[in-house]
Amino acid sequence: MIEPVEIAAAYEVVAEQIRRSIYFGKYKVDSKLPSERVLAQQLGVSRTTLREGIRVLEAQGFLESRRGVSRPVESRAGGELASLVKRTPKNKN
Repeated sequence: MIEPVEIAAAYEVVAEQIRRSIYFGKYKVDSKLPSERVLAQQLGVSRTTLREGIRVLEAQGFLESRRGVSRPVESRAGGELASLVKRTPKNKN
């Protein structure tokens, strides 16, 4: 049986990309994320979309914002994060 394709909202994709970057060590715990402008440009989204993705990660406990600076936090950066990072299918070549 074929199942319907679910298309994620852009902010969900942003949250997933940042979550993966934390998991794979690109953004270390307690280090600053790039500025909104830079991060939005890197991800190819608007700053509004980026902010929504960041809000999701803050609500989930992955990020903490202080005075406009977001940083990964220890509470979710360990084993729990691994279970939340979506697995991408491997190419079958």
